[in-house]
Amino acid sequence: LGFNERVKVVHETTDIGKHELHPDASRNWIDSNERIRVLYIAQDRPYKNISFYLSMAEVAKENKLPIDFILVSKLRPTTEKIISELKLNNLIVKSNVQDITSIYDGTDLFISPSRYEGFGIPLIEAMAYGIPVIASNIKPFEEIFGLKTMLKSPDNPETWVNEIMKFLDLKHHRHFSDYSLERYNEFAPEKFVSRVSQVMESFS
Repeated sequence: LGFNERVKVVHETTDIGKHELHPDASRNWIDSNERIRVLYIAQDRPYKNISFYLSMAEVAKENKLPIDFILVSKLRPTTEKIISELKLNNLIVKSNVQDITSIYDGTDLFISPSRYEGFGIPLIEAMAYGIPVIASNIKPFEEIFGLKTMLKSPDNPETWVNEIMKFLDLKHHRHFSDYSLERYNEFAPEKFVSRVSQVMESFS
């Protein structure tokens, strides 16, 4: 066999664990507060498209929409200046997070408008919590998430904000949180171990 015929791809996993009780707690929060908490985790690099996330927050602010944006990132001074100038009172930036589980505990919807990714561990972690996902329509996210209807072109913030607002409908939220939990099973540690074992056996 040639080298290319011997290459096997095994996707990464995460040890964050499956949190099946989170979706109900999340919907209770949405129902009680009539708001939704949206999360993006990213390094402050151009291809991560943080500026697009800020544009979404700006659209929501201008239209007085009940969306709380959370950004986990160590921001560059230029990005901090933009946030200050936009006066985004609907945005919380967390730059020094010791325990990422506390962030997911306070999240109802995960967003990733990145223009490039090698893989995307935060998407898998979000799905482990049963958090619905809206992500950019790039190939790695297609492989991870599978459901192309929730993969959007990262060019129009209004379109993404409109999608976010749909998750205030608890039935809509439940449908996609159920999908996240189910999809996570494809990337759970035990699945990873099984696939690695299969690959090793194929080479023996």
